[in-house]
Order: sequence, then structure tokens, then C-alpha cells
Amino acid sequence: MVFNLETIAPFLGLVGRSLVNIDANTSGADDFAGQLLLYAASVIVAVDHGEDLPALPDVLQHGVADKITGVSRASLMIADSVLEYIEFQVSGKAATILRYITEAISQLLAGQTVPPPPVLP
Repeated sequence: MVFNLETIAPFLGLVGRSLVNIDANTSGADDFAGQLLLYAASVIVAVDHGEDLPALPDVLQHGVADKITGVSRASLMIADSVLEYIEFQVSGKAATILRYITEAISQLLAGQTVPPPPVLP
């Protein structure tokens, strides 16, 4: 399988949607991680199509202090490794956004609090 912008966005979107839907609530580390991946997918699609980058969703504005566990953790580990590869295929603001997402995922996997994202120019 070749990893490129066109093929990876749907994968990240599917994993993100699965994490969001893993339980009935809409908060917690699993939902935050899912929203991170959904946002990453939308950023990648925008870059691939030469469009403006989407705004950061409100749900990601405040970070999260919960810990990721179980199947959510395994799914996130796989998505993170693919995202780290893609991060180096983009530049500018998109690279900054994807760098924040990969750092946030690393923090989630390490059981750390994820701070709010930086203000982007």
C-alpha cells in the first residue's frame, strides 16, 4: 500500500469516526482523539485539493485531561504512525497543524494532559 495524501485521509477519517462512536458520550480522550483524526483528514484533503485549510473545531480548542485506554489506544497508535509519515509530506500551516496533532496523540498515548493548540498565523 502506498501512503499518500489521497489514500490516507479516508483511513484517518474512518479511525477518527470509530473513536468518536466507541461509546455514547461525546467527551473524553477517545472522542478528543477521534476529533483530532477527523480534523487531520480534513486538513489533508484540503492540502491535496489546494483548498484553504479548515478551521480548528471547537471541540479541540481546550485540550483534554482524560486518558486513552483499550481498543482506542491501539487504534490511535496505528493512526499515529501513519500520520507521522504524512506530516513530512506537507509544509507551512498544514505541517504545523499535523505536528500539533501528532504531538497531541503522543501525549494521549503517554497518559498526559493535552494542552490547547497553539494559535496559528
